Amino acid sequence: RVLVYCFVLSIVSGVLLGFGPAWAAARPRVANALKGEEALARPGRKLTLRNLLIVAQMAMSVVLLSATVLFLRSLQGAAGIDIGFSPRGMLIFSVDPRLHGYTAERTVNFLNQLRERIRERPGVTNAVCTDVAPLSGGNRSDGFSAAGEPGKKLPSAELYMVSPGYFDALGIPLLAGRDFGGETASGPKTAVVNEAFAERLFGGASPIGEHVNGPMGNYEIVGVAGNVKSRTLGEETRPILYRSLAQSVERDPSLMGYTMIVKTAGDPAALSEAVRKQVYALDPAMAIYNAGTMQEHVRTAYVLPDLAAALFGVFGSIGVTLAAIGLYGVMSYSVSRRTREIGIRIALGARPGAVEKLFLRQGLVLAFIAVALGWPVSWMLARIAASLLYGVQPHDAVTFTCVPLLLVAIALAACWVPARRAALVDPMQTLRTE
Repeated sequence: RVLVYCFVLSIVSGVLLGFGPAWAAARPRVANALKGEEALARPGRKLTLRNLLIVAQMAMSVVLLSATVLFLRSLQGAAGIDIGFSPRGMLIFSVDPRLHGYTAERTVNFLNQLRERIRERPGVTNAVCTDVAPLSGGNRSDGFSAAGEPGKKLPSAELYMVSPGYFDALGIPLLAGRDFGGETASGPKTAVVNEAFAERLFGGASPIGEHVNGPMGNYEIVGVAGNVKSRTLGEETRPILYRSLAQSVERDPSLMGYTMIVKTAGDPAALSEAVRKQVYALDPAMAIYNAGTMQEHVRTAYVLPDLAAALFGVFGSIGVTLAAIGLYGVMSYSVSRRTREIGIRIALGARPGAVEKLFLRQGLVLAFIAVALGWPVSWMLARIAASLLYGVQPHDAVTFTCVPLLLVAIALAACWVPARRAALVDPMQTLRTE
């Protein structure tokens, strides 16, 4: 089907592109034809079909090239984004005891035993558990309000279940208060919030000891952690409330399973087999999935900027190349059609430099018209792509300054060769030709 589609497309394109010249050739201007001028030539007209096509092609190149530079700068900016935690030296894998018929209590016991077993392995410095790793593209969120102060509301905050030691394992700084430790399923619910949560709900006041109400009940804030990227690299900082995993599994079990994060000073991938053995030692039927290193997991968050930069890079390069070739072809054809005129100009005293400037000016006028048309379109479309950009504004000054200059420089280079050839025309030879 792809081959048939391409074949039909090529046939239709050939017919449509051949129709214009065929139609013009069938209706020639008698006076022009008797002078040997081509059917499509319209002496005295500055706006020709060829020029219109070149302007349209170059205007589209402005749009593609602007998108290319934006996404390349976005890719560069994404590499420098602070994700809030260190992915080095960590192995991650997921299990879902719930699918194996485990109760909430048995699930917590299984995860605790697994953590203890893995910690005993040589080279392991820490092992913690959460419902979902950061930068997984999506997570549960709920609204919260300050207890006793109905006016203080937070419409949405990310929810994570974590075990004690989670912040230390991921390198997330605890800015105030303490980590989880000693929580039980029947005890008072505690929570650690991130800095964004504390600022938006409590302003400059310390949230330690404060209580917040949510759909799952009342939580006492015992700590404040640093901000991390929760879903994607390009997101605005989201408020996050971390809950104790031991207190959350019964009333709010994770539907995506639970992720174990193993911290090591060596190569995390080397621990994979040893960790699997610990899982199967506790339950030979337990399924393990999403296994890999945290660095591999984080790299998946760069897929979108990588893909966008690659696609627009290819299309932008092709567009600019085609525009340069098209402009070169038009200018070269113009020189070949005006060879006799050029010879007469030089015979009458025109300097070669003046002839060269004539054709350069003609090509640059087309380039400036194309930039004038394509630049506003690029400016408007950049706003649509704002959600796909990382670390760069959609109306990036560098992009929208460099792209027009680059395109004009390419147009200048494409026009220079035909213009140079025109300036080297021998007037005596051209005057003897028809």
